[in-house]
Amino acid sequence: MTERPFKLPPRWRWVKLEEVCEIIMGQSPPSKTYNDIGEGLPFFQGKADFGEIYPIPRVWCISPQKVAQSGDVLISVRAPVGPTNLAKEVCCIGRGLAALRPNSGLDKMWLLYYLRNAETEISSYGKGSAFTAITKKHLVELLLPLPPLDEQRRIVEMLETLMERVREARRLRAEARHDANRLMQVALDEVFSKNRDIKQDQKTVCDILIDKPQYGLSKKASSEAIGVPILRMGNIVEGNVSLDDLKYIDLSPEEEAKYSVHEGNILFNRTNSAELVGKSAVYEDSRKAVFASYLIRLKVDFSKALPRYVVFYINSPQGQKYLQSQQTRAIGQVNVNAKKLQAMPIPLPSLNEQHSIIAYLEQIRARVQALKRVQEVTEREFHRLEQAILGKAFRGEL
Repeated sequence: MTERPFKLPPRWRWVKLEEVCEIIMGQSPPSKTYNDIGEGLPFFQGKADFGEIYPIPRVWCISPQKVAQSGDVLISVRAPVGPTNLAKEVCCIGRGLAALRPNSGLDKMWLLYYLRNAETEISSYGKGSAFTAITKKHLVELLLPLPPLDEQRRIVEMLETLMERVREARRLRAEARHDANRLMQVALDEVFSKNRDIKQDQKTVCDILIDKPQYGLSKKASSEAIGVPILRMGNIVEGNVSLDDLKYIDLSPEEEAKYSVHEGNILFNRTNSAELVGKSAVYEDSRKAVFASYLIRLKVDFSKALPRYVVFYINSPQGQKYLQSQQTRAIGQVNVNAKKLQAMPIPLPSLNEQHSIIAYLEQIRARVQALKRVQEVTEREFHRLEQAILGKAFRGEL
């Protein structure tokens, strides 16, 4: 916040962030200095590394350029703008983060909670066509209410008690979501374990394609709706292609024809974190779209296999076990190439049986989605409760 939005209680005052914090903008070191075996300092690059309070190390760096200290507040300054965590240890920070180091008059948890209260407004400062970002100037000018240190600590203690109740409720909701996801995995395992030993029905993915797998387009996309939508790995959501959060790309007619996605095409995520590589979906929309480089497109021979059946198998425990055995590792990511994907064994019953399997699994998916919708409503209620608590705290009403 850069304008004083409300009147403060006695002894409180508005201050600019630079008055009470050292602001350290992150800088990404050369990629050759990264590793995933724990050498050097933990390296955090953005919100993807954040946990509930503390970031979770996945990558380390032996030659850090910018370093945060234990107790620094980490704020995401690039796509998305605003999320926060607390540094638990000395760590390297990339350009997607800034470290805020409170002085002796500012409690770190007061700062963390205030930034979470102001996250929506901070996010609105983000600029950029390819991705939103804020600069050090935005942080320097940020205003926060500052009571005396003893008052900060009193309120933070109350906040911790209240927020722990919210966090516990969120943990229970996360367990319920995990159980819902597990329901789908159990159903997939049940279906495909039946065919595990039926040798005459075993084929490979290569056997059911009408063309070679194709890698996607490696060109810069934009948020401006110019050209055609380009589907990226984030558009593959739980076995479906989501047309939310689309980017666009302007192509020649030849390029558009080469990379167009058609109804019934399968999109396979070939590069991502280990738990997300291999997630797949069928494109079932008539709208024009192309696909990006981290995806592989499969064109299935409909006389042999149904695309939805193939995706259910790829996403099953059996399919994922094969893909995990074929992964090659890079720093922080893994990859499964087209050759290994084509060699994937797949049980292939008759088309009628495939239809029956799809119908059964779609019923299970519908139940899972209904459970998740209830959980999403609950999460919104948690967020409103959290913001109400924080709002009262920073107006001196706790």
